[in-house]
Amino acid sequence: MSATEIRNYINLQANDIFPENIANLTYDFKILGEKPDQKMEVLVVGAKKDRVEKFINLIKRCDLTPKMIEAKSISLARLVDKVDNQKPVMILDFGYNSSTLQISYKQTPRFIKSIAIGSNSFNKALIQNLNLSLIQADEYKKSYGMVPNVAEDRVFEYLKPLVDSFVLDIKRSIVYFTEKNKNIELSQIYLSGGLASMPGLAEYLQKNLNFKVEVFDIFSRIRVSSDLKKYENELFHVSPLLTPKGVS
Repeated sequence: MSATEIRNYINLQANDIFPENIANLTYDFKILGEKPDQKMEVLVVGAKKDRVEKFINLIKRCDLTPKMIEAKSISLARLVDKVDNQKPVMILDFGYNSSTLQISYKQTPRFIKSIAIGSNSFNKALIQNLNLSLIQADEYKKSYGMVPNVAEDRVFEYLKPLVDSFVLDIKRSIVYFTEKNKNIELSQIYLSGGLASMPGLAEYLQKNLNFKVEVFDIFSRIRVSSDLKKYENELFHVSPLLTPKGVS
């Protein structure tokens, strides 16, 4: 199929591709290549028009000319996945109300799944079970997190079911991806977003998934001034919050 034929096909199949009416979306696609069964592999990305327009208007108000709007998933793939990496990586990006799990291969998202659990879900679990205020719950989460044998194990006990839900989603996603992509093995899992640096989380996931799990450090991809070296620990702590916040 030509590019024009693919676009026409996407328009015809829009209801099956997008969860939103195509009239409310701006979208684009990229041909990734052909598979052995002579089928074409195509990446389709869409975003709500009003959300895109907000970004464009913001850029124009800064006296800048927008050249391209990029989906957050693609930005993350380019940022986290190294150019010379020959194996796919998984990126678990924690948001406030929900999180996104994606598998990137050669700097291109090949699998994306939304998970209806975010950092606020962890706050609610502590508020309900320990009778805390929102501020207290957030502090408990940041201080104790998934570290066992502290605070009488109460924080760990109430957060564990949420983290185990992530573990289950990750395992299912890996199985699905490897079944669709034979002979391609996942190499590593990166964490980004608000929950990424929660104490004990990366260690718990690594133990239960048997994969290397690492909090993504955006400053490992950016040249940092020598004047900021003394703030290395502080930069690493805020690094997960600085990953792209593009259109999603």
